[in-house]
Amino acid sequence: MILFLYTSAVPDRKKGGFVQRRKWVRNMRKVALITDGWRRLFTYAWPAGILQRIKERDEEVNLYIFNSTGNWSRDAGYNRAEYNIFNLPDLSEFDGIILELNNISSPAVLAEVIHKAKQSHLPVVSIANELEDFYYVGIDNYSAMKQVIAHMHEVHNCKKFWLLVGLTAIMRAAADCRECLTMPKNTRSK
Repeated sequence: MILFLYTSAVPDRKKGGFVQRRKWVRNMRKVALITDGWRRLFTYAWPAGILQRIKERDEEVNLYIFNSTGNWSRDAGYNRAEYNIFNLPDLSEFDGIILELNNISSPAVLAEVIHKAKQSHLPVVSIANELEDFYYVGIDNYSAMKQVIAHMHEVHNCKKFWLLVGLTAIMRAAADCRECLTMPKNTRSK
């Protein structure tokens, strides 16, 4: 049996300051959030949203965040050291894993993180990146682009569209958009 002493400080509105609340929690679940936030410094939205949902559902879950800023520097040694944070967690000690890997630019690091998550045999949720054998949470770019293109064509009478695409990492979105642009006129939806 695992037993945790959970302490939280809550505001005391009558007296001012904070009041500590303690409660013993049996079998508190542990979830690992593995993320690389170098392009967005630290990806604040993911942990904030996850913690908010845990609180709303009154779940007994501890979120362990393993965040790298790999590729922040041009120094390869520094970047290797940053990515070593992904080697810290013993995933067998967790009850689930959340991956947000969109900013990892090293194919070797990306493959290793995915491999370790698969080898854990734990439930894994991948944010914004469809990965085989994992649950997926993300945006349906295809439907949104289809509606925008149809609107521009039918309402504003646009006949030609330009597709500007950046890095190959966003090629899926580009493929969705390209498909919208090549749809026959009579199959476009409003």
